[in-house]
Amino acid sequence: MSVDTLLRCGVVATIVMAAGCAAADEDDVFVSQGVILHPTVESIPAAGHVTHVISSGGAMLDEDAGALVDQLAGAREILSIGVLEGETHEMFGQIQDISVDAEGNFYVLDDRNMAVRAFDPEGNYLRQYGQPGAGPGEFRAPIALAIDTAHRLLVADRARRITAFSLEHDHADTTMALPYGPRDLCIGATRIYVHGVTAEQKGVIHAFDATGAYVHSFGSGYQFGGSLAREDLSRGSLACSRQTDNVMFLFRYLPVMRGHSPQADAEWVTMLSDFAPMRITEDARTRTLTYSGQAGVSDVLHQATVINGTGYAIVQVLRRTPESIQEQREYAEILTYVVSMDTGAGGYAGNALPPVYAVAAGQIYTAINWPYPRVIVYKLPLTTHPGV
Repeated sequence: MSVDTLLRCGVVATIVMAAGCAAADEDDVFVSQGVILHPTVESIPAAGHVTHVISSGGAMLDEDAGALVDQLAGAREILSIGVLEGETHEMFGQIQDISVDAEGNFYVLDDRNMAVRAFDPEGNYLRQYGQPGAGPGEFRAPIALAIDTAHRLLVADRARRITAFSLEHDHADTTMALPYGPRDLCIGATRIYVHGVTAEQKGVIHAFDATGAYVHSFGSGYQFGGSLAREDLSRGSLACSRQTDNVMFLFRYLPVMRGHSPQADAEWVTMLSDFAPMRITEDARTRTLTYSGQAGVSDVLHQATVINGTGYAIVQVLRRTPESIQEQREYAEILTYVVSMDTGAGGYAGNALPPVYAVAAGQIYTAINWPYPRVIVYKLPLTTHPGV
């Protein structure tokens, strides 16, 4: 069996076990008794197209990434916000995202209460942005937020729009309509990047200038199965470099991350060899999808978070088990990696950190939603890396 086949089979073994790894040599999507198994073998990049393969048991592929891993290991908790019962601003429904401004104030997106709450560096409540509704400054399904170069708070809403708030007040400045429901957004050096999937599949990353004017789309999505499968398995997350405008894209259900230059070229492809894909089945006749991760371990990529002031990002995998699913926990374990935005090289950083949403000015902003939602801030030890 070729190296190409071994690589692709090793990653999707839990998906195609019934067919055996010989399925990797087949030209067509594997179909058994009218069911397509996703992710398909064809959806895993061939070895010749993979720049790096990162393993939890493998060597560190980047020296500076190794130094950052050592810094993460020394992080200590300094602040926690969120209670089971208490003041309204202390109780979260579900924490979806966090962003930090230049003054160290942090903004917490609660997608259950459909609002963003701002806190100062000491954790004191400042103000709220947005509320449930369909009008200006209101949210129907908020999913991501970021602070742009004009010091505005941008909130992506799956109701096909992005709302911009001035950081100084809680009123919406502008609303940008989109032809798709955004799944994520990030701010680069000169562009706003939005992740969204369109029926035409002209790209899963959409670039806008600082005024909100559309520039272009790039980055291919999932290419196999019916339209619903292609759309759902194209979901992922973005991370942007504010120094170079490089963009990193992670597929949620595939162990694949890609790095793009400002010109939208795919510069590198990195795979995570420890990833256990969720079993997703598609009825070949009705095109309906079924997600079943209860038979064993199943992973999803959480998101990539840029370590401000460096050219690196934290990438995390949420690992689920039958026990964690039965207990209605989001995950049983989180695997953390540090990856270069420029090259895709990096290495494993352990499983001690909760889900990370922002790293700025020497602090890590994390959140957990079980058994009740709260924000946990960690302080990094002193480092020679600027901004960390």
